[in-house]
Amino acid sequence: MTALGKAAGTAAGLLLSIGVCFPCLAQPQTAQVRPRQDTALTYNAHQYLQAEQQLEEALSRNAAQTVAQQLAENFTARTAAVASLDKSEWLRLQPSRARQAWIIRELNVQVLDDLCIVSFLRVNPQRPRQQQFIVDIWRDSKRQLLNRYESPIEVAPTSSNIRPDGKG
Repeated sequence: MTALGKAAGTAAGLLLSIGVCFPCLAQPQTAQVRPRQDTALTYNAHQYLQAEQQLEEALSRNAAQTVAQQLAENFTARTAAVASLDKSEWLRLQPSRARQAWIIRELNVQVLDDLCIVSFLRVNPQRPRQQQFIVDIWRDSKRQLLNRYESPIEVAPTSSNIRPDGKG
């Protein structure tokens, strides 16, 4: 047997053993094009994360005109302390809280026809225990915020009494 014949035999043996060990590699593969179930959710979450960040940035710059464009004409807001605020009242109260830096975490988006329900935690990075739970309802076609619910969350401090042995 020549050296070329030995190499071909070895290569064929190697391919055969790969086919035995990994049957999926021995058979021709056909690409199956199926839409992923989470693609739309990931896309929507990304789109509304950007919309929420743009709103927060406009609020932090005190850009009332930009914020007003993102809010629907009949926008209403609710907080744990106030039953209902219309657009002008809510905008009037924003400069007092707008100077704080916020991080958006745990964003969730649910799409219902032309409405998107976006919920998330807004966290102050300088004071991580200072958090707010936000639920926004957006009109998707106009990308305008219709309603907002804001509620502060009490985050319990972590206990330093936990021992590394796991016994309390």
